[in-house]
Amino acid sequence: MMSATETGGLWPRLMQRWCMMPQGQTPMTVLLVDDDPLVLSVLAEALTECGHRVVPCRDAGECLAALDGAGERLLLVTDMALPGCSGRALAEEVRRRRPGVPVVFATGLPASAVVPLGTDETLMEKPFSLRDFAAVVARLVTVA
Repeated sequence: MMSATETGGLWPRLMQRWCMMPQGQTPMTVLLVDDDPLVLSVLAEALTECGHRVVPCRDAGECLAALDGAGERLLLVTDMALPGCSGRALAEEVRRRRPGVPVVFATGLPASAVVPLGTDETLMEKPFSLRDFAAVVARLVTVA
């Protein structure tokens, strides 16, 4: 197995190819909420490589505490199953405070178990590829 240094930084090169931020678009601040440290770390790194400012949060409380300083262009990426609060409830509270924030729900639940989505919401079933994740975020950057 080759190390990261032997591959010449394969991860950043792949993410540069997958990051499809339209030219002239301003990066977003992404409130990223997941109680799994590995998922949080990998998605935070992917979003950072795509040029976004990431605020990683382990639960709804951390997310809501970070909301006031999050900036104007905002995206919420949240797990559906969080300790003490559902991702849906978190999204509703974020939107109560900051109307119009687009949301990406990430879940290991089957899509049929998820409450129907609104027009500015996207569901990604785990496991998903970083390429698909980057494409969803790029699409939301253009509409936010």
